[in-house]
Amino acid sequence: MLALVVGFAPANGARASGIALLPHHAVYKLALVSSSGNKAPADASGMISYDFSGSACDGYKTVFRQVTSIEPAEGETRVSNTETTTLESRNATRFGFDIRTSNNDSEDDVKGDASKTSGGSIAIDLQKPEAAQVDLKTEALFPTEHLSRIIASAQAGSKILSAQVYDGSDTGRKLYNTLSVIGAPLTTPATDPAAQDEALKGERRWPVTISYFEQGQDDAQPAYVLSFELYENGVSRAIKVDYGNFALAGQLVEFKAGAATSCPK
Repeated sequence: MLALVVGFAPANGARASGIALLPHHAVYKLALVSSSGNKAPADASGMISYDFSGSACDGYKTVFRQVTSIEPAEGETRVSNTETTTLESRNATRFGFDIRTSNNDSEDDVKGDASKTSGGSIAIDLQKPEAAQVDLKTEALFPTEHLSRIIASAQAGSKILSAQVYDGSDTGRKLYNTLSVIGAPLTTPATDPAAQDEALKGERRWPVTISYFEQGQDDAQPAYVLSFELYENGVSRAIKVDYGNFALAGQLVEFKAGAATSCPK
């Protein structure tokens, strides 16, 4: 696995206050759930490993790995492996990222640091794929900050959150416009064996769908749509990623809660 009112969430407000995100380890099993069109795969499978640590006082670290095997209708099976490590400061003003992606015949590494300037823009110090200084000249949220805003919106009963998000993906220069739709709190218990952990029992959760649009293409189809059930402590289950011509579902198969921490008073 992203304002308190309907509309654009300004980035300079840092992360939503009072949101306690739980350190945890989670594994999701990926499977193909829909496929359509000439370029759609015949089958796909994979896994996601997600480790989230840190606190609101010290900042957050995320270690994410996704391995996906896609079998086309014709031709060679394509296996992709993405490994991402990010560090987000406690006040959501700095964001470090290292994203390594490999597949059958290529390998890419995107690495850098992004920070919010006093003028509200995002200044990026790229180290890979090539050294560069980039100024996005716009406000945006970092990933954990975005996640906190979604939870705060759900707590407040808001149904829609629109925000620009920077996560270091692609070449490290891309900004996404996102639209999050938050449903009513779910009342039926989660059935996954992994979701029976005491850290999740009794925790409120909401269905969330986030559409990601490439900047300047808001009238086009989203680059992808991410749906999931979001717990109040930041854990996700029942993931679905829709790329347009095919979609993958991610079932929570392993979960381990870390130690929750609170900031010194």
